[in-house]
Amino acid sequence: MNKRTLLVLLFALIAIMGMAQTKTATITAKSSTLKPSKFVTVSINGQRFTATVTDGQFTVTVPVKDGITVAHYSILEVGDHNWMAPIFLAPGVNVKITDTKGDYYALWKVQSPVAAQKTYNRLIAHSYDALKEMYQHKSRTSEYLKAESKWMKQQMDLLPSLPVDAGSTEAVRILSLIADNRKDFPYLEQLRKLEERVNLKEDQRVLGPIKITKIGDKFTGMEIEDKITDTDLVDIQGEKHHLSELVGKNGKYVLLNFWQIGCYPCIISEPEWKAAYEKAKDKIEFVNINIDDIEKWKNEEKPNDIIGYNWNDGKKGKGLLRRYNEGASTPFYVLISPNGTVQWKQVGYIPGSILGIAEGKLGPQQDNFNPPMLAIRKVTANTNGTIINFRFILHKRGAFSCTKDACLEANGKKYMLTNAEGIKLRQKNVPTELAIPSAPNHKDIIYYSDFTLTFEPFDTIPDTFDFRCGSEDMRNPLIIRNIHTK
Repeated sequence: MNKRTLLVLLFALIAIMGMAQTKTATITAKSSTLKPSKFVTVSINGQRFTATVTDGQFTVTVPVKDGITVAHYSILEVGDHNWMAPIFLAPGVNVKITDTKGDYYALWKVQSPVAAQKTYNRLIAHSYDALKEMYQHKSRTSEYLKAESKWMKQQMDLLPSLPVDAGSTEAVRILSLIADNRKDFPYLEQLRKLEERVNLKEDQRVLGPIKITKIGDKFTGMEIEDKITDTDLVDIQGEKHHLSELVGKNGKYVLLNFWQIGCYPCIISEPEWKAAYEKAKDKIEFVNINIDDIEKWKNEEKPNDIIGYNWNDGKKGKGLLRRYNEGASTPFYVLISPNGTVQWKQVGYIPGSILGIAEGKLGPQQDNFNPPMLAIRKVTANTNGTIINFRFILHKRGAFSCTKDACLEANGKKYMLTNAEGIKLRQKNVPTELAIPSAPNHKDIIYYSDFTLTFEPFDTIPDTFDFRCGSEDMRNPLIIRNIHTK
């Protein structure tokens, strides 16, 4: 046997030994609601694994360590809650996830021989109705928070009777994270006792309801019209920056995008963020703030493709993000005015919202935040009436409607709608024009349509006025405020 053959055999033996030493677990899911548009992610200690949905099912094999590995999985598409459901793995284990009721994936049945999974399954079963109620709300409304508190209380009441294992410890960690991100949480003492029981790490425990005055303390969250909070931020090269460098620069607004590696909604928002930048970079400074560990952020390929400023505060989500966003989730957007006040905030990616904000800064001055997908492009006011050109931008499956009682409000009066062109009133109008031609194959294609509304003439042309479509008691009226006529 020659030297070359010996080397080949040696390398083959090393490879085989390496494969033998890699321990894995397999996750299989099956549901009639699983579609190819769903994005499947399994995260383990910051490492992300993905799977493709085929024929209503997927399989993903992931590396695990000896003992118990706590992983988190999500099955998402646009509009879904970005919830990373815990799953407990061990070497050689095959976990089966099934859905028999058409529920949200965090409620699906997880079959596993791992004892910690059985513990966590008991918690899900005990709080099933409250958890299902939470997922019926698309945003953190008062109804959502009420259901969330109910779900948390039910889990806390059951936890003392369950074994102290990876399942119960992870449940307490999640409860503590949520409680720490709530302005008012009524069960702090009960939660603290649970933290002691499972010996939760100190940096994962609830700190208590302390009103903050600087980054790092317990927060209450920034409100609209609040003056901005600033902190030290660094770029990829390690240079220090501050938001104050950009606020008010050349009269521009500042749009913040808090993101993290592996965040699915962050990923699918990229084409729209880029399109908004190209459209409004002369009016808005676009700032991306990553919340991952700085070394992880620097070593990721993605930062090299970031559009706009690319910064990190080194706080791993516990710094600037938590000052602006009480949920500390990503993506999270903040629009800052040239005078340094918070003008708009949005949790999660809603297709059309970023482009809508950009459109709103290209037209007459306006506060098009309810919703941001609707923007005014031009206002013509004279003695014959007020003509307003609008643009609405939505996901390809979206629709827009406006009622006959649409009006302008100024001078203490309402000026009613007299004519509509480009839309049908009291009907669903689907956008028809591709908004981002450079990304025609992007799975979350965004469209727009333009339309014109004419209103009764103002008695006296005001400096500003409001637009409203929908009555006061309507659940989601369309409102654009502070529209300037000049």
